[in-house]
Amino acid sequence: MEITKLIVGLIETLIWPMVIMTIVIIFYKQIKERLSNVTEIEEPGLKAKFKRDVEAIAEEVVDDRELRKEELIPKEIVEIEDTSLKNRTMLAFTAGRSRIQNLQYGIYYDPAKRNHNWPFKYIGLYSDKTVFAVGKLSKIVYCDYENGKLISTNGYDLNQLTQDEHNRIKLIIENTPYYELKEGHNKFFLVEDKFELTTYTKVTDYPIRQKKYFWLDEVKGFHEGMSAKQLAELLDKKEWE
Repeated sequence: MEITKLIVGLIETLIWPMVIMTIVIIFYKQIKERLSNVTEIEEPGLKAKFKRDVEAIAEEVVDDRELRKEELIPKEIVEIEDTSLKNRTMLAFTAGRSRIQNLQYGIYYDPAKRNHNWPFKYIGLYSDKTVFAVGKLSKIVYCDYENGKLISTNGYDLNQLTQDEHNRIKLIIENTPYYELKEGHNKFFLVEDKFELTTYTKVTDYPIRQKKYFWLDEVKGFHEGMSAKQLAELLDKKEWE
C-alpha cells in the first residue's frame, strides 16, 4: 500500500509540469499576447518573473523545434526555400520614440545579439496597432562608434557601404536622443532609399510586442520584387488580425 501511494504521489508530482509545458506549446501565441497586457498582480515581483519564465520556455521549445526541422532538410533545399521566403516576408518592428530618426535616416537599429527566426526582404515600422511605414531591406550592418568613427563588429566589412550609407549610420548614432547608440554592440537595418508611409492596421485587441512577421503573399495583389512604394500603396488602408 505504501509503495502504491509513493508511485501515485510521484506521478502527481511529474504530471503537472508536463501539462503546463503542453499548454505553453499549444497556446504559445495566445499566452504571449495575454501576458503582454498584464499590468498588475497582487504579489510584488511575481509578474516579471512569471512573464519571463513562460516566454523563455516557449521560445526555447519553438527554437528547438525549428532547429530539429532544419536538421532533417538538406542544406540546398533550405537555401532555396529561404530565398523564396525572404522575398515575400516583412518583419515589422515596434518604433515609438525612435520613429522620427528611423524615418529620417531610413534605418532601424537593434542589439547585435538579437536574432531573427526567418529571412525577410521588407521592414515595417509599427506603433499604436498600425504598421505606419515600410521599407525594402538593403543591408544589415554590424558596427560600433568610437571617437566619431564607425568600427566594424561581427566581421562586417564597412567597405561594402556607400558614402551615403556610412553617413546615415553615423548620423543616426549621433542624433538619436533616446538610446545610447555610441556604446554597446548594435546592428543597423538600412532600407533602399527611404521608408514609405502607409496605414496597415491591426483589428484585434492585442498589440504586438517587439516584432511580427508578415507573409506578404497572403495579401491580395502582392508579387515578389515590389518596391517599398508599391508595397506601401498595396497595404494602405488595409487591416490585419
